[in-house]
Amino acid sequence: MGSYGVANGPGYGFLYNGSSYTSLNVPGASITDANGISGNNIVGDYFFNNGSIYGYNGFLYNGSSYTTIAVPSAGSTSAMSISGNNIVGVYGAYGNENNAFLYNGTSYTTIDVPGASSTYAYGISGNDVVGAYFDGTTYHGFLYNGSSYTTLNVPGASSTSAIGIDGNTIVGYCYIGGGIESFIATPVPEPSLLALLIVGAGTLLSRRRCCDL
Repeated sequence: MGSYGVANGPGYGFLYNGSSYTSLNVPGASITDANGISGNNIVGDYFFNNGSIYGYNGFLYNGSSYTTIAVPSAGSTSAMSISGNNIVGVYGAYGNENNAFLYNGTSYTTIDVPGASSTYAYGISGNDVVGAYFDGTTYHGFLYNGSSYTTLNVPGASSTSAIGIDGNTIVGYCYIGGGIESFIATPVPEPSLLALLIVGAGTLLSRRRCCDL
């Protein structure tokens, strides 16, 4: 699952089942991005332009039809990850999608790290949500369990962004020594710390409209 483009043409999402590729294209959209998958359900975003209003809407694809995911009054919405019936993503003015949301299939709830000027939700597993937030100086990862936030900082990194979660395992990227490194980590009891394995420079930098570290 991911996205691809053709020269001087539109962009598409895709699903790969281990042997074949299926293109994903929201009807009428010039760009479709697939960002997350759970079972048969895929979430992502697509670009719309009716001549006077343009931006991104999120979508949910169940294998046969597309449903738009759009935070009310938001100029742009991107669905980033899905777990069961819960979807997380980012929303805001087009080009400035710096707010996070949780959608349970019925209603939208804002995810807002206390004291942060911007919050981004990128991954969900069960009730746990991960992402990044900006405190006015730098970016930190976070883990939200539905009631409280835990800051995630890779030791020695100048900034950290958590991108995905599966059970108790978190992946993301960070800046260490002026370079971008990806990590696989599990939270440890000490607040704000991660037990991690660096897995290579830049290998997880695939999400569009993520925070600009």
